[in-house]
Amino acid sequence: MTDNENRDGGTSGRASRSSQETGSESSENPVDLAVLERDSVFSVLNDRRRRYVLYALAEDPEWTLQELATRLVAWEEGVEDDDVGAHCRERRYISLYHTHLPKLADEDVVEFDADAERITSGERAAEVIEFLAAVE
Repeated sequence: MTDNENRDGGTSGRASRSSQETGSESSENPVDLAVLERDSVFSVLNDRRRRYVLYALAEDPEWTLQELATRLVAWEEGVEDDDVGAHCRERRYISLYHTHLPKLADEDVVEFDADAERITSGERAAEVIEFLAAVE
C-alpha cells in the first residue's frame, strides 16, 4: 500500500487535495459559493470594531468619521459620547480610516468616502446586520 492509498484502496485526503489544487478534479468538486459568502460575512464580523460600525449603521445609515469614532469609543469605554476624549477619538479614527472601513467597503457593507470622511450603508449592510442580529 502506498502513502496515497488508504485501507479501502482509495486515495488519502492528501492526494485529493493535491489534485484539487492543480484543478484536475475541479469539475467533480465545485466550490460552494454560499460558503464563500459566509466566509466574507464571518471575516467582516470577526472584529469587534467592525461589529460596532454595524451597530452604528443600524442606528443611522450615515455617519461622519468623527461621529463614528466618537460613538465607538463611547461604546468601548462605556461612557457617553460627550465624555470621549480627543486622544481616544483620534486613535479610533485612525483605526477606522486605515483598517476597518476599507475592509467593510471591500465587502460592500459600507460606502466610505475618504475625502469627505463620510460613511453610509453599503449594498450588503442590511444582510450583514441581519446576520449579526441572528447570531447574537
